[in-house]
Amino acid sequence: MAISFKVLSFNVSGAPDLQRTADKFQSSANTAVAKEASLILKGDKSTCQQRYKELIGAYMNRLLEESPDLLCLQELTKAKFLNESEHADIPSLLESRKYTLLSIGDSAVAFKTNKFKLLASGTIGDPSAAAYFSDLKFNESNLTVRVVSDHPDFGQTGVLSLGTNIKSVDLKPVSFTQSILNRVMGFIKKPKTDPADLIVYGLDANGTKRIKDEETKDPGESREWQPERTELFEKNGYLTDPKDENPTIKFHEKQKIDHIFVKPISCSLQSIKSIVKEGLNNESILDDPQVLPASDHLPVFYEIEIHK
Repeated sequence: MAISFKVLSFNVSGAPDLQRTADKFQSSANTAVAKEASLILKGDKSTCQQRYKELIGAYMNRLLEESPDLLCLQELTKAKFLNESEHADIPSLLESRKYTLLSIGDSAVAFKTNKFKLLASGTIGDPSAAAYFSDLKFNESNLTVRVVSDHPDFGQTGVLSLGTNIKSVDLKPVSFTQSILNRVMGFIKKPKTDPADLIVYGLDANGTKRIKDEETKDPGESREWQPERTELFEKNGYLTDPKDENPTIKFHEKQKIDHIFVKPISCSLQSIKSIVKEGLNNESILDDPQVLPASDHLPVFYEIEIHK
């Protein structure tokens, strides 16, 4: 059986980052963007938070029109409680679009309510910088997927916590004998599910892929940003779209630090493809947006097909 689905990974950022974005675009050639940026910079904290809510709400609606099946969100709340933050409207927005949102703190997972059954969820990995995971079963088949959202800190501590989280969410294939035993035991006591057939890991890695010198325009200028973070996924058997070089943030220079990785456990990966759409997550938004961006990150969209 073949199943295809779409995954969105997105650091939604927040009001403080919106002020930095406004500062960057206050001299934009686009009059509407420059005016919006100026108003935000002249306003107080509550004005910035309100405008962020409006901008992120409109942008999230546009993203959801692309009908992603799974969402990995980062920086969903910088307050103690989600309903006290500038992201307070996002849960109701997702619910209105028939998504279930699960989150604790920074990272979150959301999924189409009518497409999946929730098996388990929670934080996992390094207690000080845990990832958030959800184990989901496709309603149309017996295939299950473990979805992980993560946002490691800057510096070496972030590298270490990411390594811990990747190992903590890892799964191994279940033998045929063990699979039968699990089902038999389910009739005797609380049913036990087999590990997922696939792991989907979406994150703001705060790290890029490694770029070879011969691929850079200026060999003396490094465009790398802690590439050992993404190499952890390669070492642990994860796959991604090798052609995906679409930058997701501009910090001095444009970088791709947001990623989606996939690890087949007991299924085969037929295809994995990055989706870039004009006006939604294309590179030019980082330089010349038509609307002031709500987040300083661009989302990552992947279309994935698996077979079992």
